[in-house]
Amino acid sequence: MAIRQSAIGSRQSIAWHGWRLSVPREWNPVRVEGGWPSGFVLLADLHRPRLGLRWGVVKERRFDACDWARRTIRDEVGQLAAREAKALRLEDENLKGSTLYVDPDAPGRDVWVGYSRASARGVELIYHAQRRDDVLAERVVPTLSDAAPGEPTPWAIFDLSCVAPAGMRLKSHQLNAGDVRLSFADRGRLAGVRQVAVARLALARMPLEAWLATELRSKSLHFRGVGNPDEIAHEAVDGRSLVGFCRSMRRRRRFCFMRGLPIELFVGALHDADRDRLLIVHASSRELIREVVRSVGCRA
Repeated sequence: MAIRQSAIGSRQSIAWHGWRLSVPREWNPVRVEGGWPSGFVLLADLHRPRLGLRWGVVKERRFDACDWARRTIRDEVGQLAAREAKALRLEDENLKGSTLYVDPDAPGRDVWVGYSRASARGVELIYHAQRRDDVLAERVVPTLSDAAPGEPTPWAIFDLSCVAPAGMRLKSHQLNAGDVRLSFADRGRLAGVRQVAVARLALARMPLEAWLATELRSKSLHFRGVGNPDEIAHEAVDGRSLVGFCRSMRRRRRFCFMRGLPIELFVGALHDADRDRLLIVHASSRELIREVVRSVGCRA
């Protein structure tokens, strides 16, 4: 069997529920399911599915990563094919039980499985190979990493990248072309970011103050605006300057029994001129807004 080295050009980072990996830029999510304990992401190009990422918490008392990997490979490709699977050595010591199955006949499916000690989750990568190449073993698997539950979590999908503060999990998401929204929550803390592209077209439709007002109205069921908008300016980690407006909101009295809602909420609208993106952010404190904004657009 001849293995053909692939020629991959520009790449992008995908970061979702703690998992991070680098893939060709033309591969984009077409299916996103589940949450941190278990889930699935399918990446495809314009022609066909290319890569599946599946994960789940492993609950076994006497756990052996290699035995688990062999069983998982067997369930995925069958007992006879699983005999051809081999261990794949990785530099990341947090990933144990690394096992790779390469389908000898293309087109076919190559499967890699491993276990992350950082989060106690098992992970599978299913590559839909159209020809024999080294994409999965040499270009995708070595880029995979996992974040521990107590660490700040990177997120990157559809050109939006940010870092959620430690302890905050994804509460909701909205993935549309040119309009991506991620919202996070953790015991009374809220944070969220919405990215609209392209900014020059969005601002031609309505000014930045109007975008802020629209976001304020979307929060008006549980919060009421306080005072007037303030001008704000933040600097991203990579030195980009983001300027815009921010206004505070107070929780309405009739929702005082909802302990999950913060007493105060800050909503901002900023222009990322260097990236030509419009950012709509909200958080339960100004410090939290600053922390999230600093990470937006930086490499995950």
